Amino acid sequence: MLQNYEDMEAALAPYYGDDAEVLGDLIKDHLVIAAEILRAAKAGQPLDDLIARWYANAHDIAVQMNEMNPKFWPLEETEKMWTDHLDATLAEAVANLSGDYQGEIAAYDEIHNLALEMADFISEGVMLQFPGRFQGPPR
Repeated sequence: MLQNYEDMEAALAPYYGDDAEVLGDLIKDHLVIAAEILRAAKAGQPLDDLIARWYANAHDIAVQMNEMNPKFWPLEETEKMWTDHLDATLAEAVANLSGDYQGEIAAYDEIHNLALEMADFISEGVMLQFPGRFQGPPR
């Protein structure tokens, strides 16, 4: 999973320069916090502070994206996208840890769909912000 943030940085760097690294660092933090939550949950430790940090990080990611592309990554929509992603990911983890494997499968499917939507949102935002750098008819 940690390769994801590096791949995103590399893909966005030609358009956003150093801001792509800032975003990548926030996404790395997102993944590290998620791992901390899972470790704490498996150990029966309190999760509230970690989960609050995770949602705060998602807000920071949305703010960074909005600063990079305010017209096509509006803050409210970007923040909702990240919050929905975290909600579904948390639901999957809870289902797994409680033995609700049907619920885990349903949550995984939701995460998959949200990830595809997120990929479209990010890539379309870049293409709309930098239309001269892409070929083909506009959408």
